[in-house]
Amino acid sequence: MKKIVLLFSLILLISCGQKKQKVSLLVKNATVYTVNNTFETVEAFVIDQGKIVETGEAVYLEEKYTIKDTLNAMGKTIVPGFIDAHCHFLGLGVTLQQVDLVGTKSFHEVLERIMMFQQEKNLPFIQGRGWDQNDWEVKEFPDKEKLDI
Repeated sequence: MKKIVLLFSLILLISCGQKKQKVSLLVKNATVYTVNNTFETVEAFVIDQGKIVETGEAVYLEEKYTIKDTLNAMGKTIVPGFIDAHCHFLGLGVTLQQVDLVGTKSFHEVLERIMMFQQEKNLPFIQGRGWDQNDWEVKEFPDKEKLDI
């Protein structure tokens, strides 16, 4: 019996004495949108060597890790994935509201695309872009006569 108690005590001592993993930074007091399977939000995360190690509750992370620095996000929102320093979100949005005329083979096809676009969108004025008269059999610039009909 004494051996069992001694063995149990030894196991307990070893498990309690494990070192915490060191991390560079704890970010807490935030609304952090994750990209896990459930797209949950969490309030904190730890970073080491420039990578997120774990997300969750600050209290739990503070107990689990030895933290070098802490950043209080003061309730701000943090979203992952915006890593491209060269994005044209506004331009994309504007383009999606214009007639796509790329790849047209004639002015007649341009007019067809414009009419289909207007039937769907019913806008007070229409903008489009992307046509290239050099791709047409008749390589002349169109005029506005047929557009005004």
